[in-house]
Amino acid sequence: MKDWGMRAIRTFFQAFAGVMLTQMATGDYNLQEWKTWILPLLSSAIAAGCSALLNYVPKNAESNYLVDQEKEGQG
Repeated sequence: MKDWGMRAIRTFFQAFAGVMLTQMATGDYNLQEWKTWILPLLSSAIAAGCSALLNYVPKNAESNYLVDQEKEGQG
């Protein structure tokens, strides 16, 4: 898997653990209720999606940037 994908997976688990630990610390959790799992899963999925979008680099992004810089210098 690409680097951006691994970062997204790691961010998902970190966000999930953070939200669950916060719920446990406040005493606002019951592991038998589905509502207890929905908030951490949704917030973790959103965090992972943002991480993937921010870390994604297209295959030719760096090479295209260098080509554009060379063209500007020649023009």
